[in-house]
Amino acid sequence: MLFRSDSESEEVRLAAAKSLASSRSVDALGAALSSGDPRIQAVVAKSLAETEAIPASVQDRLSELSQQGTPIVRAAALIALAASNRTQLDLSESIVEIALSDDVEARTGAMIALRKLDDPTAALKQLAAAVRSGRAEQRSAAAFAIGLLGSKSAACVPTLVDALKSNEEDVDEVIRAISRIGSTAVTPLLQAFSDPEQSRDRLARTLAMIGPAATTG
Repeated sequence: MLFRSDSESEEVRLAAAKSLASSRSVDALGAALSSGDPRIQAVVAKSLAETEAIPASVQDRLSELSQQGTPIVRAAALIALAASNRTQLDLSESIVEIALSDDVEARTGAMIALRKLDDPTAALKQLAAAVRSGRAEQRSAAAFAIGLLGSKSAACVPTLVDALKSNEEDVDEVIRAISRIGSTAVTPLLQAFSDPEQSRDRLARTLAMIGPAATTG
């Protein structure tokens, strides 16, 4: 009843949730997911991400929250699911959706979930699509997420190099993303100098940010 009583103050219930989270009791944490308070659900879900094994029933509840909760709760649930043995292909669409959302805190959680994926291939394909056709804010967020995965994002290099032609403000995030991918991007960047639509200044800046690998790649 601790997490269902409307008579208790939100502060008391949240403090109780944080105390419970520190106990790492999977059964109790799973039960606490039924709280109607999004802050409690987020605290509990984040704690579950640190446990060694999440029972199937708790994973099912996390899956529900990843689809139906508030953005912050969805992101926290996805972090826990990405750390579990849940079929990760099913998580990619939800992770990318939140990673491209307008909620900064939720986006941060989605980025953590993205890094926990053993195989981010499906998510990277969706992020690359956002770089090609999303709104400016979404393109920037997608480029940041791609760069976050470093060399794992090598398949996205052609899309990112092409995006350097853009006149939008998000091009700086594209440059940073390519630099984080590293030496794999050097050859496509050098080849892009022959493209008359490309900015030689941007290509040079990107190679400079990659560093020594740009001269040995």
